[in-house]
Amino acid sequence: MNVVDFQNFAEEVEKHIENPSRQEEKIIQIVDLGRFIDQYKPSLKIVDCVNYQIQIVEDEGVRKGIQLFDLNKRNKLPKSDKELLDCYKTETSIEEIWLVLVEEKETTNLKEVIDYLEVYDLKSCYDKILYFHFSKSTIHELY
Repeated sequence: MNVVDFQNFAEEVEKHIENPSRQEEKIIQIVDLGRFIDQYKPSLKIVDCVNYQIQIVEDEGVRKGIQLFDLNKRNKLPKSDKELLDCYKTETSIEEIWLVLVEEKETTNLKEVIDYLEVYDLKSCYDKILYFHFSKSTIHELY
């Protein structure tokens, strides 16, 4: 993501989100999303990264949602809610939802995360689940 695009998104965050801690959280999501796109598939175009919890991108004319999750907040990993995600898909006209687990430092035992994904059946809720190591700029497709 180039600086101008980032600046425009940051201004949108300031306009639409009043709570300073929510603004900071959303800015971090935008940075994570930009870096993820640069590493995974630079042709992805950000459609909306301010107004929804799930970021909306476009991939060759197909709208997709990307739910970023910070693995530093492991105790708050999402639970499976396929019905809610399906409603979200309909509401936002997206065809797929990806879960991207973001980690700054390599502290997570990925086996534990994969076990969690299986126990809570998250692979049935998301069309794709990826692990993104921010500092190393590495991405691994888990499901």
